[in-house]
Amino acid sequence: MACTLVPVAAALLDVPGGETAAAAGAFIGPAVGYFYGGCTGRGVQGILIRGGIAVVGVAVAVGGAAYGGFEETPDDYPYAIAGVGILFAASAIYDIAVVGRHVQKRNVEHRLSFEPTMRVASDGSLMTGITLRH
Repeated sequence: MACTLVPVAAALLDVPGGETAAAAGAFIGPAVGYFYGGCTGRGVQGILIRGGIAVVGVAVAVGGAAYGGFEETPDDYPYAIAGVGILFAASAIYDIAVVGRHVQKRNVEHRLSFEPTMRVASDGSLMTGITLRH
């Protein structure tokens, strides 16, 4: 969460370069936990989803600019802009909220365990051992 909040706070506090840091933090920050936990694919998926939402936002903004100015845009244009912002924020919040569950599930699927094992040897005697499970 800090990888998202710190860059955004830098932009809000007018730190030089804060806008660039905020953009990187908003796109990449929510995925850092996935990378740290070994769920790289899920982290990249979140970045791509937010990137797609940003592309839609740019398309909406460019479409609005075609009207010549904000006053000339259709009455529902601000809702389209707000909708894009809400989707972007929801994607980031979702990734931050569920990263622990995804990483925990991955760790359970990939953990190693030792189990006691009993086997019958070729001469019929019992053998004890330990089996490594993945």
